[in-house]
Amino acid sequence: RWKKSLCLYIILIGCYWLSLPVLTIVFALWPGLARWTVFRRSTSLQPKVDSLFTEKMRYIRAESALILLFHFMLLYALQVPWQAYVIYHLALALSWSSQNYVNHAFAPRDILRGAHNHKLGFLTGYLYLNYNCHRVHHTQPALSWKYLPRFVDETEPGRISYYAAWLRIWGGPRETHQGPPRPLAEH
Repeated sequence: RWKKSLCLYIILIGCYWLSLPVLTIVFALWPGLARWTVFRRSTSLQPKVDSLFTEKMRYIRAESALILLFHFMLLYALQVPWQAYVIYHLALALSWSSQNYVNHAFAPRDILRGAHNHKLGFLTGYLYLNYNCHRVHHTQPALSWKYLPRFVDETEPGRISYYAAWLRIWGGPRETHQGPPRPLAEH
């Protein structure tokens, strides 16, 4: 149980998101580093790491270098102190990582219904691009974000606010006895 808790809190505090800029630097400057066993120990990462070392690697490396160049140019042009830039990314990491998790936490283990439609005020929902209507997004992925609220069942039992759900995830993981989700083809 402690490993599950540790993994959850690592995700929630932003380490998952922070892996994106770190891996961008790795792929731009030292792509061979991703072949190290530390990245290959995880069975969930193995296929992803292997798939990168194909003919696509030179494109990935070039794209990563362009991203880094863009960010350095942005910092220089806007005279942003690097400390402010780091703080911005840490805050973004915390926000992004936890909001991705909150919409799926404690939902049924189902590919289509394994998300929540959390309550959120109109203006905040609009600024949030209605991301809180996440179950609708799962069941109707082609639907524009503007129309997601129209398809939320407001009478659904147990619907809670996004903020209450966000606070709840910090209580740690909960054991489930549900089996794995059925493949999408079986829905």
